[in-house]
Amino acid sequence: MKQVRKVLIAGMPGTGKSTLARSLAKMTGNGSHIVIEPDELGDGWAPYGYQLIKPVEREMNASGLKRVVFDEDDKTFLDKLKNSVFNQVIIFDDAVFMLTDMHQYRKLRKILGRARQTGNHIFFTIHDVADVPAPFWAYFTDVILFKTAGEMQRAKYKIPQFEKVEQARQIVNQETGDIRKFIFIKIV
Repeated sequence: MKQVRKVLIAGMPGTGKSTLARSLAKMTGNGSHIVIEPDELGDGWAPYGYQLIKPVEREMNASGLKRVVFDEDDKTFLDKLKNSVFNQVIIFDDAVFMLTDMHQYRKLRKILGRARQTGNHIFFTIHDVADVPAPFWAYFTDVILFKTAGEMQRAKYKIPQFEKVEQARQIVNQETGDIRKFIFIKIV
């Protein structure tokens, strides 16, 4: 089995998380990538804004990225994703609601747990590492931190290698210049 990456990318809005995830997807995968993002065109940012409408079959750009948009009606989209996506790069963009939605929680953990068997590399972008529930930290192989504004102490007991993550966050937050600077942290 090939080694797959399960990467958490965190940082404030506008730091370049989504752009980096898409660039890494182009380099990591076989040219076929899926971006899963909230439904900003529908009713806005509903807490369950990730449920499947349908895969959008158009190319996002010349890189081969495909975009999947979700609305709040279908609670089975992760089952569909789990059973039909192999050897891909999957990006859960702005994934905080996805990670904290109890309807999707176990299904998402199964997708992460089966990543080696399915050959899927998985990327999550979020604004604050403290928002990631404790059980998900066991699945990440890497963390990429941009400048963040959250309070890390509330996550002290749920983040493995907390001191390493907090030190990296402090270093990147001290950079007063370019907000697009980031630090890579190897978890596994």
